[in-house]
Amino acid sequence: MIDCMECGKRVNAIVYKHLKRCCGLTVAEYKEKYPTSPIMSSDTLQKCIRIGENNGRWKGGIKDKFCIDCNKKLSQNNISGYCASCARKGDRNPFYNMHHNEEVLCIMKEKAQKRDKSTRYKFVMNKELIAKINETKRKNWSMLSKDEQIQRLLKWISAGTGIKKDTVPELIMKDILDKIGLIENVDYFRNVQIFKYNVDFLIKNEYIIECFGDYWHQNPTRYAGINAKRKQNKDKEKFEYLVNSGYVPVSFWESDIKRNIDVISKHVVNFLGECYVCAEN
Repeated sequence: MIDCMECGKRVNAIVYKHLKRCCGLTVAEYKEKYPTSPIMSSDTLQKCIRIGENNGRWKGGIKDKFCIDCNKKLSQNNISGYCASCARKGDRNPFYNMHHNEEVLCIMKEKAQKRDKSTRYKFVMNKELIAKINETKRKNWSMLSKDEQIQRLLKWISAGTGIKKDTVPELIMKDILDKIGLIENVDYFRNVQIFKYNVDFLIKNEYIIECFGDYWHQNPTRYAGINAKRKQNKDKEKFEYLVNSGYVPVSFWESDIKRNIDVISKHVVNFLGECYVCAEN
């Protein structure tokens, strides 16, 4: 305990809290006013020495551990230096580069064929149950506002961007446009999203070229039935929306693009009109 030179009280240390209550001074002002007066007692000095890194039981100075591969935070008890997922990658996995024998594979296939597939689901899926699920989905969708529907559609569209792969008809059409003299990402763009519809080629922000696959879009010369009509109606709705939005769309079938490249290139030139500049010029 020491005596405060300002108020005369016995305290453990001269701190800002005591000085504020006592006389309104700061610690620096107290030092200037009483340079010979001690600020701490011997007991409090020893306690302060044992605080922090000088204390053997102090854990605040232990640095956090991070995974070597993915930089994920690890627990202090981790010894390997890898997280749970990275510890099983490559050579670190005990089953790396190990395969089943042919006998074991045959046994697994036989057991899989005998297994009842209906046990995979908690409820047996039938037509009535599927119809009920679709009805509830439609009701929940109709209860949403237009803004919420648009936001969900945009999230769904953004999640699927970059997944679409180039098909053979699209690559052939790209070569046709390049030979005509159009430059990619300048005169035309590929796989452009217009609201909820994906467009194969958008030229000068006005003309649209679609390369329809015979199976995916159900070519009427090859396929017929309810599914074919549904797909054709969806394509009609898509073209109606694009026309109402101010675009000029056209579509070519996969079989025609593969077999008659010269004829398709002439149709493309006639469709674009003065939109392109010939490579020869």
